Amino acid sequence: MKILLIGGNGFIGLNMAEALVRHGHEVHVASRSGAPSTFTRELPAVTAFHVIPTLAVEPLMALVASCGIDCVVSLASSLIPSSTAADFERELTQTIVPTFQLTEQLAQRRVRFVYVSSGGTVYGASTQATLDEDTPLRPISHYGYSKVMVEQYVAFMGRTQGLQHMVLRPSNPFGPFQNPHRKQGLIAVAVDKILHGQPIDIWGDGSVVRDYLWVQDLADVVARLLAVQSAWGQTFNIGAGVGHSIVELLDLLQELTGITADIRYREGRSVDVQRMVLNISKLRRAVPFEPLDLRQALSRYLDDLRS
Repeated sequence: MKILLIGGNGFIGLNMAEALVRHGHEVHVASRSGAPSTFTRELPAVTAFHVIPTLAVEPLMALVASCGIDCVVSLASSLIPSSTAADFERELTQTIVPTFQLTEQLAQRRVRFVYVSSGGTVYGASTQATLDEDTPLRPISHYGYSKVMVEQYVAFMGRTQGLQHMVLRPSNPFGPFQNPHRKQGLIAVAVDKILHGQPIDIWGDGSVVRDYLWVQDLADVVARLLAVQSAWGQTFNIGAGVGHSIVELLDLLQELTGITADIRYREGRSVDVQRMVLNISKLRRAVPFEPLDLRQALSRYLDDLRS
């Protein structure tokens, strides 16, 4: 397939591009800034990086037409879990509404659409030990609510306009190309601070549980899902299916690096769900999937950083 990754120069997008190319797809990346230039590692061998200043439907559809795109994968988002109402209002204008318009155009042209959502924040607080795709969506942050809005519109376009679509809900991915200086991605931030002898700020007492996923496992399973006809029209959780508290994670990082971290606990935040572990049974019924466990993935991440 000829695939267009929107917002594809972030760390998830670059890993996904790498996997899609390896699976034989022609990959185009569209983003506000074009090809990134701040990584020492080699960028994926995509066909082209295209600069789209904003998520503008007209130039995107022109790109779809000129490149003969068969499938659009959207990773576009400027929000993080702690984003404010003002941030959400900007996202609504600059990303969410344009995505609605884009799906309408794609449905008319019979181009497939994959939306990369969020595997934790869409569910919100839940008493379930693991969250499956039928768990009620009750987000408690503007970030999570923005993902639910797009998910529901994509499904609506599928019902009413025949849009061939897939919704993917990754858990907490980490790995190559990740920027440790952003405010999202605990593992990348914690590893960077440990290696540089800087303090790590933790919101709450460290008991928050998350499902951490090696990003290359995420990218590879996405590439395989695209080839499964029965996966279209479906929503899939993508995680490791195992939860670890922040305390467990930090203990493991200190063990693997041999460095004692300076950990500082701050007051908890209302936007943080206490426990988020994904049930990945549906995904495993669709494709074989055996993600690395956390120790293996962290060891690989540290090796990658050293190399």
